[in-house]
Amino acid sequence: MLIIKVEIKDIFSYDHMVFNFAENDHVFIYGNNGCGKTSLFESISWCLFDNTVKGYSKDKVLRVGKTNGYVELEFLLNKHVYIVRRTRGKVNKLFVTIDGVVKCDEKSRVSDVEGILHSALKFDFDTFVNIAYSGQESVNFFNRSPKEKIENISKIFGFNKIDKAYKYVDDLLVDVGREYYELKGRLNAEKEILDRYGDFPIRQTKNDINSVKNDIKDLVNLKKKMLKLIQQNFNKKKLLKEYSYNNGKIFTLKKHYKDGANYLKKIKKEKVKLDGIINSFDIAILDVDLDELSNSRKSYAMKLSRVNDDIHEFAYTIKSYSKEVRSLEKVCVIGSKCPTCLGTVDDDRKKAIGKRIADLNTLIEDAKVKHSKLISRHVRLENSIGKVDEKLLELKRLNEKRSRIEELEKEIKIVKNRNNKHKNKIVSLSKRQKLIKGEIGGNPDANIEMFNNLILESESVAEKLSVKKVELNNLKYRLKEIKFVKKTIMEIATEVEDYFDEIQFYEFWKEAFAYKGIKLLMINRVLNQMELLANEFLINIDSNMRVVIEEGCNVSIKDGGGGVRDFNTYSLGEKKRILLALFLALNKLAFLYADIKIDFIIFDELFDGIDNVSTEKVFNAVGDFFADRSQFIIASHRKVPSGFVNRKMLFEKVNGVTNCYEE
Repeated sequence: MLIIKVEIKDIFSYDHMVFNFAENDHVFIYGNNGCGKTSLFESISWCLFDNTVKGYSKDKVLRVGKTNGYVELEFLLNKHVYIVRRTRGKVNKLFVTIDGVVKCDEKSRVSDVEGILHSALKFDFDTFVNIAYSGQESVNFFNRSPKEKIENISKIFGFNKIDKAYKYVDDLLVDVGREYYELKGRLNAEKEILDRYGDFPIRQTKNDINSVKNDIKDLVNLKKKMLKLIQQNFNKKKLLKEYSYNNGKIFTLKKHYKDGANYLKKIKKEKVKLDGIINSFDIAILDVDLDELSNSRKSYAMKLSRVNDDIHEFAYTIKSYSKEVRSLEKVCVIGSKCPTCLGTVDDDRKKAIGKRIADLNTLIEDAKVKHSKLISRHVRLENSIGKVDEKLLELKRLNEKRSRIEELEKEIKIVKNRNNKHKNKIVSLSKRQKLIKGEIGGNPDANIEMFNNLILESESVAEKLSVKKVELNNLKYRLKEIKFVKKTIMEIATEVEDYFDEIQFYEFWKEAFAYKGIKLLMINRVLNQMELLANEFLINIDSNMRVVIEEGCNVSIKDGGGGVRDFNTYSLGEKKRILLALFLALNKLAFLYADIKIDFIIFDELFDGIDNVSTEKVFNAVGDFFADRSQFIIASHRKVPSGFVNRKMLFEKVNGVTNCYEE
């Protein structure tokens, strides 16, 4: 991977700056502290991974007072030109272009685009700061825990694939183990089935089958004999069956005859009773015409209705006359006001009113007499209607009795005919029974009992024969099942052995892929090579310190006297040499053996803490160590000898904005 161009807009301390790089560029950046040298490297890291060594995130990467910014990085990777542009502001987006082809659009999610980018790079942020970006001490390889160091080495050199292989083999082992124990369970179940049949299941079952076959043969012979006897008595059987049927028929007919006779007595008795009731009726009522009587009642009812109307009319007349008399009596006082003429009542007027009152009283008396006569007539008419209703009711009951007598006479005739038929049938069947007794000879009931016993015995033999056949089928199935179970046991046992061999095979590889297997050997080999390269660098810069990397990635430092000292007891310059040696060793190994091709190296504050005498040695040693690399970018707050660099850039910050001047 070679950097071609870096464009920064309103990110960190940059207003708008474009940096162009070429192959074999060895660039030296210098300037005062805080002038924006590290911001260039942090911009590259943020553009690729949305992360920085100093932990900037979200809007903290924007220049003060700005709401939008971006970094665009162009680089060459595997002969393809990549352009990565990451924006920060109201809309946070990531765009990737490969050889001029855009791999995303405005609707693409940032996580999806990062997946495309990282799959092409084949390294993440941790790998970047461990092998390509020598920055702050806090993120250096040395200061990490042994577990983190091992994880980083595994990630850089692809040893984490061994972990995936371990997980894959472990999953296979779980699946095979589950199937193995399932098969063992089936094998035990089949053995239990076989154990239920005893020690010699096949031989015993065959003996049982032969015994049942002999029983079936005997029962078949017995059944044939009984069928022969039944066939010989077949004609007698028909007569016996007819005799038995006729006995039942005669019994039923006699019962019906007796019931009919009892019913005939009952209805005759009811007819006699009804005849007596009819004879007790009044002779006069027997000759009355029902239509004539109904017409008389209708006539009485019409008269009664008219009388009721007259009664109501005279009652209303009496009431109106009485009301007028009461009103006239109130004004008979002399000098009072007349309600009719509204004048004063005098003697003449009073006489006239008195005469009118007398006439009205006469009319009231006449109306009361007529009203009394009408009421008397109303009572007479109601009595006449009541008598007519009584006669009608009595006549209705008489007609009902007459109808019932007619029905009984018909029923008596039907019952007599039915009883005569039953009697004739009984006589006919009795004659037939005598003939059957003569043909059979002896007692028919005894013959019937003997024949029925023969049939029952035949049915019992047939039932026993059916049971024996079922038993024979069960024994045959049992023999078949035993043979099948034995065959299944052999097949399952073979499968169990195969799965056991497969489990041993996977357990071997699981142990090999475990941490203390192949992975540990490869990690230890990397650590040994890393120790050699780090010490080679320290020798080149005339340092008496030596790095010792033990198993488990524990790093210790030996001084010139051979004693082990704590890392924190060394001076800042000595610490810088040690950390630089470890970084350069890991970078060299990754470039040679890992599937990560990073052709550029970034050194931030390479000479921080290193004295002037040692600066040139370190500078030249780094150049010799990475003579096979295409790009170097070295940053320092002080100017150093030119050495192998071919470009120099001076960074200055004016009014909070970084400016760059190339010499």
